[in-house]
Amino acid sequence: MFENEGLHFAVGYCGSSTIWAPWLGYKTALKILEDPASRSYFDTDPPESIPFCQGKPWFLPMLMTGYHLSDWWQGRS
Repeated sequence: MFENEGLHFAVGYCGSSTIWAPWLGYKTALKILEDPASRSYFDTDPPESIPFCQGKPWFLPMLMTGYHLSDWWQGRS
C-alpha cells in the first residue's frame, strides 16, 4: 500500500487478490482517515519509475501483438 500525489494504491496481490483485496482496501481506507490502525507490513514507498517510460506506454500494443501471435502459433495444432 502506498500513496502518490494524493492517490492511494493497494496493489501487488500476486494471484491472491481474493484473500488480500478486502483487507488491504480496509487498511487503505483507514490510511485515508489517518487512523493509526492503518499501519501494516504492506505499507511501502511508491515504486520507482521505469526508465524511459513517460506517459502512455507506447510499447504495450507491440507486446500484446507478440503474445497474441505466440498464442495463435501454439494453439494451431
